[in-house]
Amino acid sequence: MEDKSHSRGLKRRLAFDDEDSDVVHRRFKVLLPNGTSVGLTLKDGPDPEISFQGFIDLIRDAYDLDKRQSGSFKRKKIINWKSEMLYLEDTNGSKTRGRIDLRRFKLHKCHILQLHDGSGEVTNTFENMWDLTPDTDLLMELPEEYTFETALADLIDNSLQAVWLNCENHRRLISVDVLENRISIFDTGPGMDNTDENSIVKWGKMGASLNRLYKVKAIGCKPPFLVPFFGMFGYGGPVASMHLGSCVVVSSKTKESKKVFKLRIARDALLSNSGSECSWRTDGGIRNPLDDEIVKSPHRSFTKVEILRPKVKNLDISKLQCKLKDIYFPYIQCDELSEGGKTVTPVEFQVNGVDLAEIQGGEAAITNLHSCNGPEFTVLLHFSLKKENSSSDASGSKAPRMANARLKCIYFPIRQGKENIERILESLDAEGCGVRENFENYSRVSIRRLGRLLPDARWTDLAHHSPFSIALKNFGNRLQDKEKDVNVEIHRDGEQLTYLQLEREYLDWLLQMHHLYDEEIDSGEDQPIIVVTPLNKKALGISSDVIRVHQVLKRKGILWKSGQKIKVLKGACAGCHKNNVYATIEHFLLEGFQGDSGGEARIICRPLGIENGCRLSVKGETPSLDIQDSLSLPISVLDSGKCVPIDDSGWELQLKKQIQKTPSRIELLNAEQCHQLEVDGAFPIDLPIHAGRTPPEDIVAVLRPIRIAPSSCEGFHGLYKFPLGVNHPHLFQKAGAYTFSFFTEHSGCQNYKQTIMVVPSEKVGKWKVLRDKKFPAYTVRAGSYFPPLSIACYDIYDNQMPFTSIPSLKVKLIMNEDLCIDVVKMKPSLSSDNSVLIIKDVVIESNELDSIRPNYAATLIIYIKDESTSVSVECHVTPGAPHSINVRSQLPGKQLLPGFVVEQFLLEVFDVYGNHVEEGLEVQFQLDGFSIQGLMGSRFKVDNHGCIDLGGLLKVTTGYAKQACLSVLHDDEIIFKQAFQTEKRELRISSSVSKLFDPVSSSSSPIFLPTSLFTIMFSQVPVQCFVGSSLENIGFEVVDSNGAIDITFHDDEKCGQFHTLVVKSESSEVDDSIRYVFKHGCCNITSFPLPLIEGPLCFRAFHSRYSELYCDVKISLVQAPIVKNSIVEVHASDGKISLHAPKGENSEVESHTCDGKVLFLQNSPFDNGGTVGNLLSMVKYNKELESEVCKYAKRVADLENLLKKLDCLKTGIEHDISRLQASLEPDLLNNLDCLSTKELMKLIEGRGHTAAAILCSLAQGPQMHITEDVVGMVALLGTVCSVKLSRILAEYLGEDQMLAVVCKSYYSAYALEQYGHNGEVDSNFGLHAEASALGKSISGRFLVVCLEDIRPYSGEVEFSNPQRKLLIPDPSLPFGHRPPGFIGYAVNMVHLDNPHINYRTESGHGLWETLFYRLFGKAQVYETREHMEKARSCCIKHGAVSLDGGILRGNGVRSLGFRNPEIYFPVENRNISPQSQKTMEQIKERHTQLTTILRNIGKSNEKFKRVGLKLEKKKNKFQKYMDHTEDAIKDIDTMNMSPPEYTQELGTPSEFTPR
Repeated sequence: MEDKSHSRGLKRRLAFDDEDSDVVHRRFKVLLPNGTSVGLTLKDGPDPEISFQGFIDLIRDAYDLDKRQSGSFKRKKIINWKSEMLYLEDTNGSKTRGRIDLRRFKLHKCHILQLHDGSGEVTNTFENMWDLTPDTDLLMELPEEYTFETALADLIDNSLQAVWLNCENHRRLISVDVLENRISIFDTGPGMDNTDENSIVKWGKMGASLNRLYKVKAIGCKPPFLVPFFGMFGYGGPVASMHLGSCVVVSSKTKESKKVFKLRIARDALLSNSGSECSWRTDGGIRNPLDDEIVKSPHRSFTKVEILRPKVKNLDISKLQCKLKDIYFPYIQCDELSEGGKTVTPVEFQVNGVDLAEIQGGEAAITNLHSCNGPEFTVLLHFSLKKENSSSDASGSKAPRMANARLKCIYFPIRQGKENIERILESLDAEGCGVRENFENYSRVSIRRLGRLLPDARWTDLAHHSPFSIALKNFGNRLQDKEKDVNVEIHRDGEQLTYLQLEREYLDWLLQMHHLYDEEIDSGEDQPIIVVTPLNKKALGISSDVIRVHQVLKRKGILWKSGQKIKVLKGACAGCHKNNVYATIEHFLLEGFQGDSGGEARIICRPLGIENGCRLSVKGETPSLDIQDSLSLPISVLDSGKCVPIDDSGWELQLKKQIQKTPSRIELLNAEQCHQLEVDGAFPIDLPIHAGRTPPEDIVAVLRPIRIAPSSCEGFHGLYKFPLGVNHPHLFQKAGAYTFSFFTEHSGCQNYKQTIMVVPSEKVGKWKVLRDKKFPAYTVRAGSYFPPLSIACYDIYDNQMPFTSIPSLKVKLIMNEDLCIDVVKMKPSLSSDNSVLIIKDVVIESNELDSIRPNYAATLIIYIKDESTSVSVECHVTPGAPHSINVRSQLPGKQLLPGFVVEQFLLEVFDVYGNHVEEGLEVQFQLDGFSIQGLMGSRFKVDNHGCIDLGGLLKVTTGYAKQACLSVLHDDEIIFKQAFQTEKRELRISSSVSKLFDPVSSSSSPIFLPTSLFTIMFSQVPVQCFVGSSLENIGFEVVDSNGAIDITFHDDEKCGQFHTLVVKSESSEVDDSIRYVFKHGCCNITSFPLPLIEGPLCFRAFHSRYSELYCDVKISLVQAPIVKNSIVEVHASDGKISLHAPKGENSEVESHTCDGKVLFLQNSPFDNGGTVGNLLSMVKYNKELESEVCKYAKRVADLENLLKKLDCLKTGIEHDISRLQASLEPDLLNNLDCLSTKELMKLIEGRGHTAAAILCSLAQGPQMHITEDVVGMVALLGTVCSVKLSRILAEYLGEDQMLAVVCKSYYSAYALEQYGHNGEVDSNFGLHAEASALGKSISGRFLVVCLEDIRPYSGEVEFSNPQRKLLIPDPSLPFGHRPPGFIGYAVNMVHLDNPHINYRTESGHGLWETLFYRLFGKAQVYETREHMEKARSCCIKHGAVSLDGGILRGNGVRSLGFRNPEIYFPVENRNISPQSQKTMEQIKERHTQLTTILRNIGKSNEKFKRVGLKLEKKKNKFQKYMDHTEDAIKDIDTMNMSPPEYTQELGTPSEFTPR
């Protein structure tokens, strides 16, 4: 009953639309297991909680209600409302089965809950999830026209508005993919969810978009242009997406939500519910984000719009990319956001994976490319409606009352004689992006940027019905009726202007742009002829010493050519004041070289009736121009329209008029005319004649018009003869232009000039090689290409003539009188005018070049196969590159010993054809087991015989029975390699061995004194010896493979021969610092003490220099048998105590002292009462002191011997180091004391309580979560090439930056450390917790570098280089030279190895562009301080260092003093031979040994001092007690000298007799 009552109470919570709006409601959208959804609205009651079952009942009631109203649910799966697995899940994944507290659900938000009934069926799409019912007033306003581009732009406008809200460190990306089956628009904006203010419903609900809400707020002009708040039409996603396809799926996610909300709109479903009484409900869903979505949006918020089944097919993607780039150009390339005018990319646009910033073309890009760089003319306009027209319209919609626009005028200048507008139109047509405008209506100053979301709009994109658009389009023209209701305010540079003031400033700006940027003429349409220092510059109308002569010129789309007939109107320019001038265009003159601006341009024309026109001649390589009687007109006559072309009929008419005015003239008869008249004397003017032609004897002419009495010739009246051939029979032998002048006396006729051209004869005379200045002397290597040969042909009169075709050639190379070879490989061709025969790719292949050494002079003969014509070329043919090597004298195998210097070793170096190579050519040696004495580096030059003589230089450095190898390289390729084997030597024991036996020292009994030593001789080393004994006279010898002793093993320090033997044992303490000397191949060890410990003893004897010569010895040590000594007794004489053995063997009753070391006979005179006891105690104590003195004396002696041995060993190691260093190159010696990466890590690890030390410790173990995103430390990320560079760069950065921790992102850096409520570091978290686990702590601060937060290097990078060097321009002095001593930029001198070389940030940048550019910037590196100081004032802006210690930090700061940093970059020795690498490792090993020995010497010296002091104390104490003992003995002697109170015989019992 209680539950039912509670349920009835819950049902009263349901809210209805007609209830009071002030009641608080909570809204829910419940997604059901069968793919449907229901809405639920509850009002707050007195009880804020509700039971789970009660909430389920409310959901079921709402579901049943919707099921009855709609038939779409009838075919759905049945929901198991009574399932025990029933539970609710929210969008964050929280599951609920208990009581529900309504207070945790926020107001003004539709909360999405998903119901699970335990069936296991899960769907991602749910029917009727979203309500898209639009506002009623919006249905009355639909777009008038909609294209594919505008619809797509409307969707992209929404994305742009979204990404513009992102903060600076969030990615702004809009990615568009247009495919055959779908269109996708992805943006990284804040995303949408189910909250009221940010609901995904607003995307699909017409009129709910923020674009319409903020459309009236699109005012202001901050870049990029206007505030991005309104789009082209503002009808949001549904209209645009339904125009593009039949279905759209919207997926969106915010940073706070874990799920992606889906919205699905189908065109058919919307049309079926489009009635006014129906609501628009559509499907939706929730899902998890995809991997590629998270990759595109690292901050985890995005929106993706997918249009399915698009209408447009076969779309040109390249044109679409250009079109979208035009629309969004201000957001792709913007230069108004940065203060310095730098071009930036505010938003990253991609179309089908291509970044729009990287594509070429598009109207905006082409237009900007052809605009000038001068100041723009910018005007701000403020439009407002007049008060009587500013109220709402009849429909109730609120029209905007004001609008703003900005007009930016850009000047398109004339460049190279052509309008840039023409270039813009041509480029757009060529790319398929043509526009409707042409040259006439495309204004030079155009308004191209208007106020819309992406404020790149053409006139047609503006709203046609808006009074503001109408006013803007007609701005400056006569006001129309529609515009009279709009007020316009004009502002420029902060001041308000009137129309007249604006027009005046605009015209001033136009004139300024014209004078600064217009280039009237830059070049013609043909290839110019350059004339230097032309004649009569005043008549030409120019001032420059250099002019370009063109024959064709295009001006404002009209083509003008040489030879064209023109009419220059009266008054067009100076010289044309009275009458029109009819002339023929001859040339166009342009001042200066191509590319020079500001030069004058002139037209050279010959007026009608002028015979001596402008003369352009080219003699050799020096053209000349003489204007003579022609006119020079300014180019402006073409632009002003006062120069017009005329046709042939007009020209003939003017010509006839001119003839009537001119006097008689001489006309020469041509060949046809002379043939008709049957007379001889035709002048050859029609065709060029060949050289050698016989000139005519007479030339026949006629006078026109005839104004004098005519003459007669051959019966014809009016003909005249001019004699020629009789006086000049060899006139036409030289080719060229011949000018003849004809005149008659007393006729009044003008002189007549005629020019004929004489071309070369057809008879070939000779060939001649044209020398190229680039190749004054021809030198070629065998096997390589000969320089191109240019050959000219001359006729029999020495005129250069063209080749008719490529002749069939033969080529021979003559090296001496008896040697000639044929050249087969060549490629002949002719020049473009056939005047020169060009022979390329001539290859000389011969093995006979040794016969023309050393100058390699030869003659190349080129001739036709019939040998009628030939030409010779003197040349030098040198051998090719080294290819093979022949050893003339082999190494002597029997004498190949370590240290041996080869006396004769000659290498012959040949090229690929078998010629000895040229003298001075360098080859590189790689030596393993050899060294070349006196050779610095690894390169060697070939001598004048083509050989390399290593006799007396090649030295064997490897050991005995070792491999030695010699390789020769050229250009890093091995051309010779030979291996050798050194002779074998063996170290063995040669003589008998003596064993010295000490029975006391070898005995374990403590009561015996030494009595004798025993010597035992063995023929070989004994298998078994007594502990404590010694081996004496151990003989070693070095023998060859035949068993003969090698007497060269002889130690002679004066001669530099060091041959010593070392004995070393790992099983026992054997002093291996002792050196035993070899004499004539033998070495004798006088005595070798054996240890006092039983068991096996193994030791090795080996040569100190050749460790491969060794001999192993194994001996078993055992205890010796005990040998008892005779009993002793004490006698005192002369104040000293002596011990002697008794003569008899009776009375052997022993009396021991307390320690058992001294024996006395009972009943002796000393055994009487306290005196004897005191004496015995003194003797005992003196013996103990004596033992202590001996012990410390022995320690002092041992320490002295040890110090001598250590000093000897130190001297030997220092000698070895000097010897090894002498074989290294000088530059490698400087890098010996550098630390490797591992050594540097150990050094940092020992730095105590620092973060760097903790990270080095953690790096040696398995990877941990805290170090997952830690790249490393600055000092360990790279290497440099030298110690000097390493130390100066480390000093420039400082130790804090060298030990800085480098992390991938801010979040990984944040994970290293956290803080408590009081701001103190939490030692239980992050890196501090790991330090505690290692038993350490972190004290002080440390630097952390976040790579993702670094602004990377924005310049170019050398991507072809694996090291990705930054392409920073080299510094230059004022004259353009590179400063002396400049080595490079510090950022490019740090080398990276794997895996750091391949590391990239999420934006694709490496460590050079981020980390090292952040640390070093553009700091420069110089060789010396002097070089750095010289470049300081003009080249160094960002700091510099020098290898000798100088540091400039830029901006007036420099570092002085000296500091040797402990932490520096590791030095990597690159490009060194394996032998040098091995030598360096040996030197480092010797240095380590030397450090250990020096440390031992220091410790031994301290110990020697301490033991010496103790010895002195013991000696003094012993001497003191010896004096006491002497006094006691004297007392006993005195007692013995007194009358005895008893008598005693030795050997008899004592008997006491009283006095």
